[in-house]
Amino acid sequence: MTAKEGRGPYAKGVLKRGEILTAALAAYDEHDGAGPSMKAIAARVGLSEQGLLHYFGSREALFTAILAERDRVYRQTYDVGKPIEDLLEAVRLQVQTPGLSRLYVAMAATAADPQRPPHRYFTEHFKTLTEDIEKMLLVQPDSLTSPAQALGDVDRLTFITRILIAAADGLQLRSLIDDDLDVVADLGRLVAVLQALIGSQG
Repeated sequence: MTAKEGRGPYAKGVLKRGEILTAALAAYDEHDGAGPSMKAIAARVGLSEQGLLHYFGSREALFTAILAERDRVYRQTYDVGKPIEDLLEAVRLQVQTPGLSRLYVAMAATAADPQRPPHRYFTEHFKTLTEDIEKMLLVQPDSLTSPAQALGDVDRLTFITRILIAAADGLQLRSLIDDDLDVVADLGRLVAVLQALIGSQG
């Protein structure tokens, strides 16, 4: 087989995968709740469910590829050279597609197994997101506000409690991917910071 012949089918496969992922994201955008079925996604690209899996190998591989494509699209909505507030646009898009959020949670359930696609996805996802956020945090915003100004009329205690619970859940998920992560130590540091915020009058 010549190099040209070898590239042909491969290139077509890559293009088809891209078409499938684009169609999948469009399907999730149009569906509320749990999101579209595999059958609905397959129909958008003229394939059967089995034909869909042919391009990815398994349901998990397909679903994690969808999440990776989601991340790629979201990264285009913010600039790592700008303050962290710029990231909120990507978060807004996530909130508007609950089906993808549910898919994310479902895939997280199997992320601890290094042999399964979700593990590889979450490892790369957290690595990239960490690098992006670290860069954005180093960019000073146009103006700084005090904690009281930032919170506005929001109940401080309720807000901090909600953030603490979310952080605890998130750190436990990260620990499934990163064996070196000390959940208790990180959470303890956050508790200290949040307690200082509770006591802050500025």
